Amino acid sequence: MTFALTPAGLVTEDTTEIRDDLASRAKFLFGSGQDTVSGSFVGDVIDVFLERSVAIQQAALDLYDSGRRTAAEAAALDNLASLLGLTRVLPIPSTAPGEITGTPATSVPAGSRVRIPNGTFWIIQTTTIIGAGPTAVVMESEDDGPIEGLSGTITQIVDTVSGWDTVTNTDDASPGKLLETDVVLRVRMENDLSAGKSSSESGIRRELQLEDNDLQLTHISVTSNRTNVTNADGLPSKSYRAVVLPPTASASAIAEVLWNVQPAGIESFGSESNIVVDDQGQSQPVNFDFGTETDFWVDVTLTKKLVGYPADGDDQVKAAVVAYGLELFVAENIIPKQIECRILADVAGLKDVDITVGPASSPTNTLEIVIASNEIGRFATARVTIL
Repeated sequence: MTFALTPAGLVTEDTTEIRDDLASRAKFLFGSGQDTVSGSFVGDVIDVFLERSVAIQQAALDLYDSGRRTAAEAAALDNLASLLGLTRVLPIPSTAPGEITGTPATSVPAGSRVRIPNGTFWIIQTTTIIGAGPTAVVMESEDDGPIEGLSGTITQIVDTVSGWDTVTNTDDASPGKLLETDVVLRVRMENDLSAGKSSSESGIRRELQLEDNDLQLTHISVTSNRTNVTNADGLPSKSYRAVVLPPTASASAIAEVLWNVQPAGIESFGSESNIVVDDQGQSQPVNFDFGTETDFWVDVTLTKKLVGYPADGDDQVKAAVVAYGLELFVAENIIPKQIECRILADVAGLKDVDITVGPASSPTNTLEIVIASNEIGRFATARVTIL
C-alpha cells in the first residue's frame, strides 16, 4: 500500500508499512546488505524518519477528514456546516420566573446566586429593588442546558444581602439547551442536503430552524391552504401560515426569514404583520402568528402497589406530567390517556392512574382536548394535584 491521494480517496499506511517502505528505500540507496533492524545505525536513522513520516500521514488524514461531513469534528465540522448556511446550536441556560421578598427598597444585585437546597445554582439576572410585597425576578441556571427547576424549589439564598429575606420560583423552569453535538449537527446537515431550499411547509420550517442561534424558537408550525376557499382553520385560499414560539422572539427577524422563502404570489397569513424591503427596494408585508400558550391543570388519582412507590413519588408524578407537556407541538391535541401512560412508565410502584385535565383548576374532563391550530398546551408542577 502506498501513501497517496487516489480517485477513491486518501490512502494511508500504518506504522509497519511505513517502516517497511523506508527500509526498502534504504537498501535500494545503500545496498541490499544493509542492516535495517532497530538498534543498527541505519535502523535507528529509519526510526527517526519513521516518527516524522507517521505524523505527516496523520496530519494529511486529519486535513482530508476535515472536508468530509461524516468524519469532520468540532471546528472543522462547523466550517462545513457554514457552507450550507448552518451554525451549531449554542448552549443556553434554563430560565425560571421567581419572586423575592424582604425590606422594601433593598437592592438585590444582578448576578446574586440562589439555589435549590442541595441542588443546582441559579442567578438573578437584573438588579432588583424589593417592593412592598413579592417582587418579580428572572433567574437563569448557572449551567447551560435543560436544568430542572420545579415550581417552588429554588428557595435558598446563597449570596446574602441585608434586607433580602426569601426567594422562590413561581413556575417550573423553561429548559435551556446544551451545545449541539457533532452527531446531531451531522444529522441536520444531512437533512438540509436532502431537503434543499424550498417554499414547501417543510422548507419554510427548515429555514426558521436554520436561524436557531438568533431566533431561539422553541416551536415552529407551518400550514397552508391550497384550495380555492377559506379552510376550517380560517386560512384564506392560496395562503400559508407560520406559527412560532416563544412570543419574545424577534418579529422582524422572523419576517425576514419568511420572506426569503415565501412562494411568489402566495399570501402569508397571521396577526403579526411586518414590512420587509425586498431586493428591488419594495416594501413587502409578511404575516405570521406567535403561538398561544394555554395553561392546563391536572388532577391525578393513584392506585399504588403494596411496595415500590418511592418516597418522592408524588414529585415524580408531577414531573412526568410536565415532561409530557414539553413534548407537545403547536396544534397537538391533549390526550389524557397518554399522560396516564407517561406516569405509569416513569414512576415505579403504581397499579393504575386516573387523571382529569382542563384549562382551570379542579378539572373534570377525561376526554381528548382539541387544541387550536395556533395553540399549545402548557403544564407545570404547581398545576398538578395528587388526590
